[in-house]
Amino acid sequence: MIVYFQLILLSLFVLHIWIRYRRMGRVVDKIPGLRPLPFLGNMLSFAVDKHQLWLTMRGLAKIYTITRVWFFTRAWVVTRDPDDFQILLTSKVNLNKRALYEHCLKFAKTGLLTSNREKWSQRRKIVSTGFHFNIMKKYVEITGEHAELFTKKIKSNGKESSLNVVPVCSDLMLRIICESAFGVNLNKLDPQLVDQYSEALHVVYDTVVYRATRPYIREWMMDFLPIGWKLNRAIKILHSFSDKIIQERRDYYNKQAESRTYQSFVDDVDTDNENTLGERKKRLVMLDVLLSAEREGLIDAEGVREEVDIFTVAGHDTTAVTMAFMLMLFAEHSEAQDRVRKEVTKVFNECGGKLTITETQKLEYLDRCVKETLRLYPPFSIFARYIDEDVQLKKYLVPAGVDVLFLSYDAHRDHRHWPDPDKFDPDRFLPENVKKRHPYAYVPFSAGPRNCIGQKFAMHEVKSVLAHVLYNFNLEPVDNIADIKLETYIITQPCHPFHVKFIARNAN
Repeated sequence: MIVYFQLILLSLFVLHIWIRYRRMGRVVDKIPGLRPLPFLGNMLSFAVDKHQLWLTMRGLAKIYTITRVWFFTRAWVVTRDPDDFQILLTSKVNLNKRALYEHCLKFAKTGLLTSNREKWSQRRKIVSTGFHFNIMKKYVEITGEHAELFTKKIKSNGKESSLNVVPVCSDLMLRIICESAFGVNLNKLDPQLVDQYSEALHVVYDTVVYRATRPYIREWMMDFLPIGWKLNRAIKILHSFSDKIIQERRDYYNKQAESRTYQSFVDDVDTDNENTLGERKKRLVMLDVLLSAEREGLIDAEGVREEVDIFTVAGHDTTAVTMAFMLMLFAEHSEAQDRVRKEVTKVFNECGGKLTITETQKLEYLDRCVKETLRLYPPFSIFARYIDEDVQLKKYLVPAGVDVLFLSYDAHRDHRHWPDPDKFDPDRFLPENVKKRHPYAYVPFSAGPRNCIGQKFAMHEVKSVLAHVLYNFNLEPVDNIADIKLETYIITQPCHPFHVKFIARNAN
């Protein structure tokens, strides 16, 4: 028994030497960082709960502009420097993802978010057709319809109501993305499945973060562990939800659009002639584009579900937390709230309360408020790239085989680029101020080739919903922003419920 134990120790020692002292290890260790333990590296500092992990990451960012972290056999380089962001995010070589994303593969497979460079390039061309400006016009109209229903629902609670804003916004944004991008009204689906979706999604989030900070849990172990059983049940619910969405739209597509080819969708979005598009454009949604591409062999059925899985998650949770944080900020900043309401009222009076994409573009101050919220609370506080080829950053060389983590939350609060960074100040995004700032000091949707494909729609969507809310309600704080505790999660969000008071107003 002692001999076996000695052999294990010897094997671990040899592995440690091989990892840390081969070329990759030697190059990485030139980057400053916390002192790693033999073999374990810095893992024990990060194997904590989600709130403590948030504090650990913020503490690391205060000490280092760029640092390295050892996790067992892997090294991560962590940066908050906009110069490094620019070098890495504009790269046409280092476009792949690993790190956190690999733990999403059992659910998301290899769709647009998680696929390698070659597959991503092909998928991006297909999916981008569904987010063309001509198609987004219809998405924004649908958003406005849901926003009107949302305000009526809140008013049904009485003159005043205090709401836990994160789940309320999440439900709203899920309904908007499903009807706008997929053409499916959630009222047609089993209410129990819709209710289960959000809970199952957070099981996936929890599992991804837990495993990312505990690399000793290997994929083959998951089927033997309670965490794996729970994850499998959650994924079954999420895939069932996506399958229902796809089947609903497939039935409609087969009846209404059987003559449409994928190229005809491409041609539609490339024309600005409203008369040419006619009724065909009105029915066009992103899922129709995917189904037409599937019919022509450009994507298979599993690929369609991959993209629906990704866009259901990314298309509702990111905008939901942004919406929630905006409601919190407006509740505490009455001056900004009043200024937006004045702007919104003017536009509503001009358009009769029916916001289109043209009207949302006129909401310039609201646009700056949304951008400032995304600065303070970017939906993704961390995102990553895998380094396929050595890359020279501003100060250090990062070797191939390393994952780079981008701390967008900390870059957005860097004193060098953001004076008084914790203050809510929408005028930071006046054109003259934007011109003076580093272009990569602000990356709420990532940047470069693999930036968020739906970011323009997200901006119009949030502005449309907020316009309706502020036109119909005065917002007052119930909980204080200063008391918010955040957690390192897939999506930036509070650890606890956060309430805002909605007071119905007589809009005029």
